[in-house]
Amino acid sequence: MPLSPELENLVYPEAAPYNDGYLKVSDLHTIYWQAYGNRNGIPVICLHGGPGSGLSEWHARLFDLSKYHVILFDQRGCGRSTPFAELRENTTAHLTADMDALRLHLNITDWNIFGGSWGSTLALAYADQYPRHVRGLVIYGIFLARQKEYHSMFAADGPAALLYPEYYEAFLSVLPAAERTNPISAYQALFDHEDDAIRSNALRAWSHWEMRLLTLIPDEDMFAPENEDMSFLTTHSRFEQHYFKHNGFIDGDALLHRIGAKLTDKSVFIIQGRYDLVCPPITAYELHRAIPHSTLKITPSSGHSGKNIETIKELMNAVHKLT
Repeated sequence: MPLSPELENLVYPEAAPYNDGYLKVSDLHTIYWQAYGNRNGIPVICLHGGPGSGLSEWHARLFDLSKYHVILFDQRGCGRSTPFAELRENTTAHLTADMDALRLHLNITDWNIFGGSWGSTLALAYADQYPRHVRGLVIYGIFLARQKEYHSMFAADGPAALLYPEYYEAFLSVLPAAERTNPISAYQALFDHEDDAIRSNALRAWSHWEMRLLTLIPDEDMFAPENEDMSFLTTHSRFEQHYFKHNGFIDGDALLHRIGAKLTDKSVFIIQGRYDLVCPPITAYELHRAIPHSTLKITPSSGHSGKNIETIKELMNAVHKLT
């Protein structure tokens, strides 16, 4: 979806990447990447959400490209990475290894990491594993793939379902009545169904539930048939279910316990929407407490979307402080 006129006036002008390409990261997987801005500038890698959303070119518009070297990439199986929608060899450890392979491929010694939602998870997982290659973090909509976070979004008595019961009912409606108590597990059978119509309806229902929670007032234009992107729905829905049923392939509590020691000399900026129903603010607050020198900004009237005007302003303030 295009940016609103208000955001168009706030972010930097649209620019084309100065380079792009494909990097083979395993016998099975090849990832697609783009590079923007000043190749000798301050390096930043931007991580997309989902899992499964694919790179967001508007992320490059948050940076002064005369000063920053901005890298975007499609995570395994997403966007232009190949093979499309492949779930084999697709875990958080694989993705962090791909990031470091890309760093080496581009001859970058260390870089800043920018990401929101699942992108924040991957940023923290990379910083945990490769701290000496991290300069700083700007992360928003913090997610650590823990059960209490899944409860917030997917449980019948969670805040998302209690605030949007009609949307939650639509999310459950594609499932057999007996399987609605654990929708994360139950959706897999629908995603693997041999009937194209059943499978497509399930892919829509999963992603539409989250899309309706992005902002305080859902943008109904996202659901218009002419705006439907079945490739996005396929990877976004299937990859989220794949990662969520495995708790993101991380131990979120253990990562939270040790991450502060890994980032003592790094700049860390955390931005969080007060009314985020996808990634509840308690996680951002716990992360801030785990990294005492971090800066936490809670935007007072925004939800999960990174395109909220309050969120964009805080993100741009933060990225300008990266060195």
